[in-house]
Amino acid sequence: MSRNLLFILLVLNFSPSLAQKMPESYYQALALIEQNKCEQAISLIDSSVVKTDNNPNLLMLRGEAFLKKHQYAKAIDDFRKAELLKNGIASYQLARAYALINDTENALIELKRHLSQPVKQPEAFILLDTAFINLSKSSQWNSIWLNDWYTPYERMVAEVAYLFSHEQWDDAIDLLNQKIEGRAARHRLYALRGEAYFNIGSYRSAEADFAQAIQKSRRNHEYMFWKAKALAAQGKYKAAIKQLNHAIDLSGGNPHYYMERGQAYAGMGNHHNAITDIQHFLTYYPDCIKAMELFTIYAVALGRNIDALFRLATMIKAKPNEVNYYLLRSKIYISSQNWAVAEKDLSKAIGINGRLVEAYMQRGLCYINMGNKEAACKDWKQAQTLGKFEAQELIYKHCR
Repeated sequence: MSRNLLFILLVLNFSPSLAQKMPESYYQALALIEQNKCEQAISLIDSSVVKTDNNPNLLMLRGEAFLKKHQYAKAIDDFRKAELLKNGIASYQLARAYALINDTENALIELKRHLSQPVKQPEAFILLDTAFINLSKSSQWNSIWLNDWYTPYERMVAEVAYLFSHEQWDDAIDLLNQKIEGRAARHRLYALRGEAYFNIGSYRSAEADFAQAIQKSRRNHEYMFWKAKALAAQGKYKAAIKQLNHAIDLSGGNPHYYMERGQAYAGMGNHHNAITDIQHFLTYYPDCIKAMELFTIYAVALGRNIDALFRLATMIKAKPNEVNYYLLRSKIYISSQNWAVAEKDLSKAIGINGRLVEAYMQRGLCYINMGNKEAACKDWKQAQTLGKFEAQELIYKHCR
């Protein structure tokens, strides 16, 4: 995702309601759309046990899937149905859909309706939306922007967004400090400042800000998720898990919260619960490399080497120049004394990065167990040259 996740959730009109519990089918369909599996998403929503025609969020998702497949009439139909159930939820997507079929009149009607709502897209976001390329060439488009649609608060949030997009966290904090005064400050401002603090490594301050945001918006599971991230970054894993349990329950099971909880469990040394949560996440995002990496690490910790090797094969195919994958796989082979295969992985890693001290140490171990003393000593001497003090003991023991 190219833009900051929390900011998007705070400002976009079409997003999961932060105080709403979504059905499992919602997250399944959302994951499929994010992976460009739109046909599967549509089929899933059609077969959902939740009655789609009574759920504006599912209708919005299906409409988005149709939009990505360029089935504009079906997308507009779903957005219209969602709009009847929840006024304002689909105005922006309707404007986009009409613009994409060059229906200027309806696109402008929906865009003006969207801009008149209390929750709307930032001006810069709209101006950069490629759906409006043709519409932006019309005189009517220019006339829309003669009106001042945004409040000072909305313009300030847009400025924060700009600073976030350029990773100017300190400037964002300075701006937010000016606007956060006493008990009247809005929960969104605390949340935005909390994320800025998180991104500069001030995790305690981030925790405090998200706690304030939660005080003002008690069922906001996204804030709970971010507070948990700040807690985990401080090593407060038990408290992080407690927050994530609440977030999972309130959200209806957001898979990203499971992934975060899995990492918190791992921080506590509970690799069984950790791998269970990561496996759950992988049922939604089976090709997520980060999740596969975590699964592999936890599988190794649990001694589930076959599972780890299966995942590593997929990961190496996706990222063949990632040295850490070869190092991790060599660790598994070394644990089972499969020296020759481990040596191949270590040699591959060294070929990618010739300054991997630990790779030289471990390859030396493989060579000595394969009866190749000369190669082992050469590797340990290289490790010593690279600053590995422990190599000296091995050289003294085996290489005199």
